[in-house]
Amino acid sequence: MEILFAAAEVSPFFKAGGLADVAGSLPLAMARLGHTVRLVAPLNLAEPPPGASLLPNRLDITVAGRHEAASLWQLPLEERATLYLIDCPHYFRRGHVYDEDDLERFTRFSLALAQLPYLPGWKPDVFHANDWHVCLAVREVSNAGGPPVLLTVHNVQYQGHFSPEWFEFTVGTFPEAEIFHQNRVFPNMLGLGLIQAQTVSTVSHTFAREIVTPEFAHGEETLFAHRQRPVVGILNGLDYDDFNPAADPMLAVLFDSSSLEERAVNKSVLQAWVGLPQGTGLPLLGMVTRLVEQKGLDILVPALERFLLGAEAQLIILGDGETRYKDELSCLAGIYGNKMGVVFGFDEGMARLIYGGCDVFIMPSSFEPGGLGQLISMRYGAIPLVRHTGGLADTVTDLTEDLSQGNGFVFRDYTPETLEAALDRAVSSFALREEWIRLQRRVMGLDFSWGASARDYEALYRIMVEGSRK
Repeated sequence: MEILFAAAEVSPFFKAGGLADVAGSLPLAMARLGHTVRLVAPLNLAEPPPGASLLPNRLDITVAGRHEAASLWQLPLEERATLYLIDCPHYFRRGHVYDEDDLERFTRFSLALAQLPYLPGWKPDVFHANDWHVCLAVREVSNAGGPPVLLTVHNVQYQGHFSPEWFEFTVGTFPEAEIFHQNRVFPNMLGLGLIQAQTVSTVSHTFAREIVTPEFAHGEETLFAHRQRPVVGILNGLDYDDFNPAADPMLAVLFDSSSLEERAVNKSVLQAWVGLPQGTGLPLLGMVTRLVEQKGLDILVPALERFLLGAEAQLIILGDGETRYKDELSCLAGIYGNKMGVVFGFDEGMARLIYGGCDVFIMPSSFEPGGLGQLISMRYGAIPLVRHTGGLADTVTDLTEDLSQGNGFVFRDYTPETLEAALDRAVSSFALREEWIRLQRRVMGLDFSWGASARDYEALYRIMVEGSRK
């Protein structure tokens, strides 16, 4: 099959979150199954990446009645997989993925993207779009009778809201306004995609059931209900070539399941990085997260206030986000400086050290469509502690008391008390040293690579293509 795959971010070129990891690995997995994949993204770099070549195609975008030009760069990734970067220098080339004028930026990206299926030599069998940033292209391709469209919703919280007046002035006629009005939904790009896409998926089986409910749909539940087909759940995979503790250059010391003792060096380097005592024998808990409510910060802070008071453990948090959570975590780190270190911002090297050096990796999310952190932590021998929701529920099974069954510490009720109890349980379980090492080896042996998930997408693409021929 010929697959057109579009996303706002692509690892390792430019990344803001887990979407980039999926866009950087799933197309390659599909190519290795024998399909031809054209991966398309905005040129979010200050300059085109080394090896990229400018194609002669000029894409004419009409915005607010004016013609604007976009160009197209091409970069071969590997056999059967090519990255294409749409270049509108004024709107992209900023060195980062997202900005305050994202509605204007991704409108232009989508309008250029929607022309690609009709270029000479481009005949995609399926168009795989990801999140709201490309949903205007979903609408344009669907309305033009193009290839069948799969829209994958990674984060329903971000929707790209606009007013009908803005849309009609910028893009043109807006017949979907009546559907939004009937469903009492404020117009947004994600909603356009939900209305127009042939198939909608999300990134775990559990979240496919959750996303259509008022608790998790963030106001889009009526548009999900408006569709005739159910949302498909396909679990995100992990790029095992990129995330490999036996070959990761960002670790202080490499290791695998047969050399777990080497993890202690990574742990010591990590402790030294944030000024925590080394060689204490205490469990080290870690987090790599956005400091926002979705990631559980509203229950984490009060839980830590009690947990750190008596816990024989250490904690390291790496992340950036809302000022209130940064202030609260800074205050806790000031009080418990010998137990807690916090680093604001994002450092990929430190993130890898946390995965490869901490004993327990914490993800107390209020909702988590798929989640990669828990998969990375298990790959690196850190035991996940998660809330039972979305992709976390699909990948982490609660441990028995003797650690012989299960692969992580799971709590259900979204309260500080249940999170604190899970933290206490993890610290107590760490004392079972032989059982803990066997647990580490077991979770490192689990397979969450893209193999099975790519096959699921392949099967879904085939169903869509066959359906479009009827």
